[in-house]
Amino acid sequence: MTDPNNNGYTGGNTNPYGQNGQSGYGQNYGQSSNGANPYGQPSYGQPSGNAYGQSPYGQTGGQTSGSPYTQNTNPYGSNPYGQPGSNPYGQPSTNPYGQPGQAGQPGYGQQPPMAPAPQYGGQNAYSATGEPPLWAPWYGISFPNAIVRFFKKYAVFHGRASRSEYWWWFLFSAIIGAVFSLLSSATDGSTIIEGLEGIWNLAVLVPGVALAIRRMHDANRSGWWVLLPYGLIVLAIIVMLIGGGAGILAATGNGGVGGGVSSIGLIIVGFLLLIAGGITSIVLYIAPSDPQGARFDRPNA
Repeated sequence: MTDPNNNGYTGGNTNPYGQNGQSGYGQNYGQSSNGANPYGQPSYGQPSGNAYGQSPYGQTGGQTSGSPYTQNTNPYGSNPYGQPGSNPYGQPSTNPYGQPGQAGQPGYGQQPPMAPAPQYGGQNAYSATGEPPLWAPWYGISFPNAIVRFFKKYAVFHGRASRSEYWWWFLFSAIIGAVFSLLSSATDGSTIIEGLEGIWNLAVLVPGVALAIRRMHDANRSGWWVLLPYGLIVLAIIVMLIGGGAGILAATGNGGVGGGVSSIGLIIVGFLLLIAGGITSIVLYIAPSDPQGARFDRPNA
């Protein structure tokens, strides 16, 4: 016998439209019973954990499950250019342009090496004390070092000598000459003092000529230029002697008036030649250094 209150609707989980396990409209929209996604798909058909089921850009490296856009360190899951290393361009070099420092060539961003000491003939020019080798000129030499160097290069006619080397020695020689002159005056021309002065002049003759030749080399001139001022002086002396002889002949009545005039003229010419010799000597020895004078150097001599 049927229940008069039964109208065909089954309580509980039954669907009024006769479909079991469905919602009130005949379907549950493909949902699972736990109701995880309102549209029946686990995050649009993709595994759960990320709202879109994958790394934001399709990469899996370095992503956590917390934020859909959160990656470990790199937003792209790898080094931006796929190269290992901490350098953003994948090069392990400390040089920002990836070039390891080459010998003698500083890279970009690197400390340049110290400039090497000047070289003469392929050898180190200066010692630890800053003194150049004996065969090389010493520019800016001090007074005592110039005197020591003068005697060390006693008979060295090759190589070069700086202006300071020459003129410091010239000053020292003038001082020694003045001392001998004072001693000679104080001793009334003592033969001992005169003998010592003669010995000194002979002792410094050869190194003096050698120094003068090296000074010419430093100005890129041949050593024969040393003879020019001495030649003018010798010529001046000869002319003055001739003029003096002509004056003596004129005074004795053998040369006449013309002989006396000519003798005066010769003496004047000789005096001018003497001055020219001194000026030429100064001009030659104060000449500036010429780098091409290095052709006179002999590093291995």
